Amino acid sequence: MSPLPDHELDEVVRIIRSGTLLPSQYRDILFPPRPRPTLTWPGRDEADARERQTTFIPSLTPVERVRARVDGPSNPCDHQANATGSSAVSGQGAATADTTPARARWTNRLILGDNLAATRVLAGIEGASIAAAGGVKLIYLDPPFLTGGAVRAAVPVGDGRDGDRSVPVPAFDDTWPEGLAGYLSMMAPRLRALHRVLADDGCLFFHADVRVSAAIRLVLDEIFGPGRLVNEIVWSYGLGNARARRAFAAKHDTILFYAKSDAYRFEAPRGPVTPAMAAKYRHPRPDGSRFMRSYGREYTLRGGKPVGTVWDLPSISPTSRERTGYPTQKPERLLERIILAVTAPGDLVLDPFCGSGTTLAVAGRLGRAWIGIDGSPLAIRTCRDRLRASGAAFDISAVGEEPHASGGDPPRAGPATPGTALDYALCPIAVATRFPRQGSVELVGLHVSGSPSDGPLDRRAGHLVVRDGVLVRVARGGPDAARGAPLTLHWGDWLAGWAVGQTDAAHGFVALWEASRTRADRSLPLTATLPEAVRVAPPESLTVRVTDIFGQWWDAPVRAG
Repeated sequence: MSPLPDHELDEVVRIIRSGTLLPSQYRDILFPPRPRPTLTWPGRDEADARERQTTFIPSLTPVERVRARVDGPSNPCDHQANATGSSAVSGQGAATADTTPARARWTNRLILGDNLAATRVLAGIEGASIAAAGGVKLIYLDPPFLTGGAVRAAVPVGDGRDGDRSVPVPAFDDTWPEGLAGYLSMMAPRLRALHRVLADDGCLFFHADVRVSAAIRLVLDEIFGPGRLVNEIVWSYGLGNARARRAFAAKHDTILFYAKSDAYRFEAPRGPVTPAMAAKYRHPRPDGSRFMRSYGREYTLRGGKPVGTVWDLPSISPTSRERTGYPTQKPERLLERIILAVTAPGDLVLDPFCGSGTTLAVAGRLGRAWIGIDGSPLAIRTCRDRLRASGAAFDISAVGEEPHASGGDPPRAGPATPGTALDYALCPIAVATRFPRQGSVELVGLHVSGSPSDGPLDRRAGHLVVRDGVLVRVARGGPDAARGAPLTLHWGDWLAGWAVGQTDAAHGFVALWEASRTRADRSLPLTATLPEAVRVAPPESLTVRVTDIFGQWWDAPVRAG
């Protein structure tokens, strides 16, 4: 049966015989467009339904404003505040009218929480400020790789004088009950949300390995549309399973480079200038450039050969100064190449699985603005310490309600980080001594409350329990926690760092003094000497914040003493 009545069919025949273009009202009926291929996997329909039904946009709760310069033993250098983050602290200066353009007023930020919820915030509540900053021009994500287990970091404990002690802290959980189907149900809505946040002239780089790269490429093709894959990049890092016996040793990852439109920026990176090229371009200019002459014309040396899609860049060596101890950390040279290729100074870069903070550190060093998101408190703490050591200024926020309350009874935290199955709370005890003349605040104790959890414990790492204020590791298969090895021999062993500061409704905690342990220096002073500018304030207006080895933070008021 014809989809058109007879009189319209006669009209279509007349138009065709006349050689005139057939109107769209007839073309769409007689020659309907072929439907685009769609992907399906077990659980996709349910995941898509949940995504459609989610209309709630969570809020961001201020956690901390990290300033470029804070008095304290772990920050002796006088870092200059960058243009993206300085702010007056309560009692530290009068507010003045800010006439800086919106793009220059952008404040870099770390966000703790689920990156899907955080991306909804960026697209909704924060959309105007992101647009004023020029939009997100680059999204780089290095998500879980479907390894099937918890990815751990060995976090040092104590000051090292009692020997090397460490806690196996799961940085994130990479287990998916439905395997690849469950992984795709997690990633697909996040990639769609990131696509909405990405500027029209922006790019996305997805870092994966052989486990998921093929499937994720199909998902990204569906989201970005046909033809939007720019490159499939092979990162050859030189390491791998040298003991492989029935396969070639895996020594590379895959990075999928997508552009939202044809308007994206791209400047081809170049390799090093070889001695042969330097000899060929042997004529120097006063500005330092070099050129060669050929048939009466001058050709300027622009650098080495343009880089192709196979990147031979070594991974981080065990002794590198870059190394933070966080698992899955990528080398700065890798992110530097990506950022320089598709962004300009001042552009905004987003990393929704920021981990150790390599993307953020490189973006800041290259003069780009940034946003980092991660659901692991350990990751956020690692990023914070790394960025602060570089002199960066930024804000830290948490998705949803404030995770920790100040003062009163110590708050109850759930698992300190995914996979530890610990239920504990810390309550710092700090007193202000020799105040205000010397402005000293002393951390005199830490009340630890907790009990062994009935939840599942990872036997490959041994059991971790809290007993009588002590963190205890029970050897694999050990039935009784009393036979475990104590990891915290002193209450200070719980600490990764602590700070004295003031709270601000707009920014959260603002440190006036702080100290942190580093992998190179495990010492931690327990007395703070505050700057003179704040000694006039009563000690009761001050707050002490301690951060534990799992990345959790706990606040308490300072007492006079």
